[in-house]
Amino acid sequence: MKILSWGILILDAIFLLEQGKPLTRQEFISRYGFFWHELDCRLDSWLVGEIIKHRSLEEIMIHPQKYLAFRQRLLYRLRQMKSQPAAGSPTIPVHQLSITLELSRLLKFGLNLWETTTAEVNCLHEVMLQEIDQLN
Repeated sequence: MKILSWGILILDAIFLLEQGKPLTRQEFISRYGFFWHELDCRLDSWLVGEIIKHRSLEEIMIHPQKYLAFRQRLLYRLRQMKSQPAAGSPTIPVHQLSITLELSRLLKFGLNLWETTTAEVNCLHEVMLQEIDQLN
């Protein structure tokens, strides 16, 4: 049940990787246990989903430490970019923006960004996508 909080994109990737074959509980844990032992769905579900879209789930499975180092560098960079909204700019609670739940969680729990402007989210989103594209 712990894997459900990762969202449909990751569940679909696992299903495709396993070619729809059912796994025993032990097989599932041995292959995908890193999702809850090494990663945090609040920080990682959006990033992992985007990496899956651009690359594959196997890349994260084979090199979870490489992914964790990437996440750390990315969050550090994004925290440096985070700005204070200009006076008079309306801020909106992140969960009310037109973004996915997974991205909302990353902004809140990874950047401590609970209220912001749409423009700032768009800027942060663009930087994240660029960093994912450049991931080696």
